This record gives sequence, C-alpha cells and structure tokens, in this order.
Amino acid sequence: MATKSYTCSVEERVRVTLTPKSKKGKEAALDGPPTITVTSGDGTAEVTGPLEVLLTPGPTASATVYSLDALSAGKPVHDDLSLAATPAAAVTSGPGDGTVEDQP
Repeated sequence: MATKSYTCSVEERVRVTLTPKSKKGKEAALDGPPTITVTSGDGTAEVTGPLEVLLTPGPTASATVYSLDALSAGKPVHDDLSLAATPAAAVTSGPGDGTVEDQP
C-alpha cells in the first residue's frame, strides 16, 4: 500500500480519522485502537480515539514517517503515513514600539 502523505506548518498538527475498508472497499472494523510509532523524523503521534490519530510535526520542519498498525478480524493491518512540515511563515515583520532620538 502507498504511503498516505499530509502537510502542515510546524505550528499546526494533523488529526487523521481512520476508515477501515475490506478488500472489496466495504466498511470493516478494527479489533481495537491502532498503535502508531515514529519510524523516522522528529515528529510525534498520539492515538486519540478508537479510529483517530494525531500527527504533530517536530521543531525542525522536516518530514516524519509513521507506522500505523492494527488488527481486524485477528489479522494485521498496516499503513505508512508521512507528515511534511514547513517552517512557520511570518505574517508581520513585528515592528516594536520605537525609540525617539535626536536628529544629527
């Protein structure tokens, strides 16, 4: 199966809802919540519900690859996920209060 890819900035995160399907594309059930591990990169992952995981990028704005595993009818189900993080973009140059000075 191909890797499912997501993109966000380092100030965001991605909530992924799982929709298990059978070989014929029909809805299927998982035997319990999935497990998710980081296989490369500095992001983190958390299972937040029986069919939901939360992917958070690391601070370096690099890609993180995750391994998602579960059981369905006692058989293993595996998916790879990838999260590409971009640096946070400035929306203002952040001018300060300013200091009054004498002219030369």
